[in-house]
Amino acid sequence: MKKFAFVPVFVLLFALCFSMVCYAWNPSKSFDCYIDYDKIPENTAYVDMLIPLKDSDKNYTAFNQVNGEKFNISSDSEIVHYNKGGYVSYTFHFKDSVSEFIPYHWVDFYCTKDVRNANAELFQRFLLKDDETDEERDIYLRSTYLEEEGGSYNAMFPLNSEYDKEFDRLLKDADIEYSDFFSCFVANHDSNQYAAIKKNCKTIKFAYVDKAGNVLMVSNAAKINAFREKFVPANLDITLHGKKLDISFSYGPPFYLLVVLPFIPLTIILISVIFFIVRHIKERKQKNII
Repeated sequence: MKKFAFVPVFVLLFALCFSMVCYAWNPSKSFDCYIDYDKIPENTAYVDMLIPLKDSDKNYTAFNQVNGEKFNISSDSEIVHYNKGGYVSYTFHFKDSVSEFIPYHWVDFYCTKDVRNANAELFQRFLLKDDETDEERDIYLRSTYLEEEGGSYNAMFPLNSEYDKEFDRLLKDADIEYSDFFSCFVANHDSNQYAAIKKNCKTIKFAYVDKAGNVLMVSNAAKINAFREKFVPANLDITLHGKKLDISFSYGPPFYLLVVLPFIPLTIILISVIFFIVRHIKERKQKNII
């Protein structure tokens, strides 16, 4: 019996690995967009998603007042009135849209103790407090690893903001090596709106917008649905290179595996139990014969 003691452990490990795979491939259900900074038009303050939406659609609104006040964009601005080829602003025409609209600059860097002390005021101004989370701040600097001689940090700032420029000067003046990327969370992880857009829109575009709401540049249209998604969960991978919009799909395990795989551990357990019972019965019979 001891020879097969590993079976329950194997089954538990298998179930754990399976649950981790399922979690890892849970679609993000968002239109997060990575942006090529070198191809961003000058004076860009916002990046908006354009969707084909008719004014008769139940999700359409003439002007999203909440987002207008949030981003200080008037109903008379160009982005609000934009309607070419049936494409309109998601931020200002999709009812109750949860658009972030503002692209952010994300930076990871290592800073020595001397540089940190020389810029103590700057660090303290943006550093997250112990009782704060990333979601509570639109601008933050966070330490990810600290040691006596220095530490690793990541930071998030609105694109081309004074805060972004201030830290950019620090990184260059102190000759700090860093990695960075630019992105925006247009439809900020709202599964209902994500599903509605995926259902009703075959393609999307993106628009670069300045602070006054003027449209500086519009990308090409790209498909947001794939036939394979009917059978396999997928994430949208969106990248914006100036006017060029690239959308690809990262696929998870097929749905039929998500149905079949849970039965494998149960089958193993059942076979093991039957094996042990049969073996136990045989051993008892042999003892009785003896």
